[in-house]
Amino acid sequence: MRKRAGSILALLVFLGVVFGTAPEGVFEHKTVQECRTAPEREAAREVEVEIPSETIGFTDGQETTGNIESWEAAARLERQAQVTIAYDDRIVPAKYGEEVLDTGYLYTDDLSLLEGAGETGHYYAYCDGKIYCRRYHEDSFEEGGLWGNYAPVPDTEKEIVCIDQEGAATELFKDRGCGDLYLIGKRFYMTECRGLGSDEEYEIYSVDMEGNDRVDYGIGEIKAVDEKRNSLILEIQEGEDGRVSDYRVLDCDSGTCVSLFSFSEEDNPEEQGHWSFEAYQDGWVYVSCLKWEWSDVREGTGKTVLYAVSTEGIWQEVITVTSEETAFIEDIVHLEVLDDRLFFTYGGYHGTMQAYQGGRLVTVKRDGTDYRSVQGPGTNEAYPSDIFYLIRDEGRILVYYPNPCVVKRGDNDYERYEVTVWDIDTGTLYPSAFPAYSVYNKWNGIYINSWEKSVLMLPEHTGRIVKITENLEDCIEVLSDETTGEKRTPHFEHLYYKNGYLYFNVEYRRWSEADSVGWRDGYRRVRTQVYRLKLGEEKAALLYDY
Repeated sequence: MRKRAGSILALLVFLGVVFGTAPEGVFEHKTVQECRTAPEREAAREVEVEIPSETIGFTDGQETTGNIESWEAAARLERQAQVTIAYDDRIVPAKYGEEVLDTGYLYTDDLSLLEGAGETGHYYAYCDGKIYCRRYHEDSFEEGGLWGNYAPVPDTEKEIVCIDQEGAATELFKDRGCGDLYLIGKRFYMTECRGLGSDEEYEIYSVDMEGNDRVDYGIGEIKAVDEKRNSLILEIQEGEDGRVSDYRVLDCDSGTCVSLFSFSEEDNPEEQGHWSFEAYQDGWVYVSCLKWEWSDVREGTGKTVLYAVSTEGIWQEVITVTSEETAFIEDIVHLEVLDDRLFFTYGGYHGTMQAYQGGRLVTVKRDGTDYRSVQGPGTNEAYPSDIFYLIRDEGRILVYYPNPCVVKRGDNDYERYEVTVWDIDTGTLYPSAFPAYSVYNKWNGIYINSWEKSVLMLPEHTGRIVKITENLEDCIEVLSDETTGEKRTPHFEHLYYKNGYLYFNVEYRRWSEADSVGWRDGYRRVRTQVYRLKLGEEKAALLYDY
């Protein structure tokens, strides 16, 4: 689906093709860039930060927490010394604590924490003890795709099915939808992929539980659900480039759909820009507007305005974040809301791999006051990361993000940890033994530890890692290659837990040079299986495959 700023993504692809794989991080950031929490606030004081030009390499594989060589430690400590923390009107060097924060590094077998697990994904829906999902077919997805990501084929027929507690599936009706589905008030809310010449569009629609009484809401995407209010947040897209034209609140009880945009770009030229949905919580929608100007084909500057919009249509400007001259577009990457504060990463991506180039990790109060941020030297080690995990810890909020942190214990004794923790109250950065893969994967709620094939869950803000099942690969019959007889590599997707059962897809794919038109291409789907595993049992039941 064409998400966020479609034309911006096209421009990034164009730049990657024209300029090739420029080493990420070669565009040095010499100053801490200005931020302001309100239009009238004075720009934050800039300080000069010298950026070493050499590249320091670290192994990015499994956890490497432990003692490291002194030359590595010296290089890392030099980088850490250049990290700054900005406040409303001042910028200070970051201070580091030697205490290793293991808050959150707590594995548990307490499955009661899984009760909210179904809310982390919408490939399935649940109602009255039954599971609802879409049953796909061989022609539902394109044969190949970059990195093995296969786009849906427009106008292909599938079925919406109901799975009872015994695992029996009953077909309810046929549809041409794809992706997530929501079941609210005995109605399904979904998107339908339709062919549009050489392109496609996605219509948001709803039907009753028999597939009748269809209502269309426009071209776009369902961005958020509020189960307490029985409402959905819709992002509507129009135009050839798929730009966002509106955000709407759909009241599923009354069926009314209300626009949140009180203006149009034609009426308000100053509001022109690329709109993006950032988050939703407690009746407030957080959206941003990116305005970017290229000084030449390689460099440009821009600003991003973050707004909070109530579901009643009340707009509040939260913060404006500005960008310095850079060869890649910087924007709000990921935003979360916790208590009375917003947390977001601000940065950009570059190169054919679209690697994150580093940026700022920012927090402000909901009204835009009390600005605080962490910014590193901006090298290709991506400081800070584009993802983070928030933990409540005895009244304070700790921000965990994957970034190596070194502590000196003696004359030649150094310890390296893969995760850094920011205590926003004291402005201190700490090392942590929290596993980096959990922070990276927490977007999905339930995820796979790729090295052990174990299924884990990281509940929001608890810092507890729930063990769901060990080595999922042992619970299925892994397919073999028809030619070589060797076991294929299973890829696990769409994990969903409810009522003691784990639902998941297993996808098998192949890669061949003959099918490749680039180093990211050449993947072809071989087969997909859909399983259900009762926790505590050794084998999963195959529901269907395609």
